[in-house]
Amino acid sequence: MKHEAPLFELQKVRFKAGTSTLLDDIDLSIEPERVTGLIGHNGSGKTTLMRLLARHHTQHAGAIRFHGEPIVAWKPREFARRVAHLPQEYTVDRRHAGARTRRARALSVARQSGHLRR
Repeated sequence: MKHEAPLFELQKVRFKAGTSTLLDDIDLSIEPERVTGLIGHNGSGKTTLMRLLARHHTQHAGAIRFHGEPIVAWKPREFARRVAHLPQEYTVDRRHAGARTRRARALSVARQSGHLRR
């Protein structure tokens, strides 16, 4: 039976924000085709860890591998095809949200009135 590399593997990972160490000496292996839960108290580093795995942050020490390769070795487009990250909070750029809403509303009205066919 062929041994498959872990989906994600972290070795001695450290992440700092300013002078505060948010994650220190983290070792973790996440196996492919398994459901893995990340549970912890508020402020324990769950979101920071997820941001590291999604490449939104870069660790200050240690190694992160994805499918056996250093996570930084993956080209952005190829990595994005394999990893999706839905953050717990989503912010909208208000400068553009109004224009998108107006266009969507105009398209909806045009479809309903028969001026625009699907």
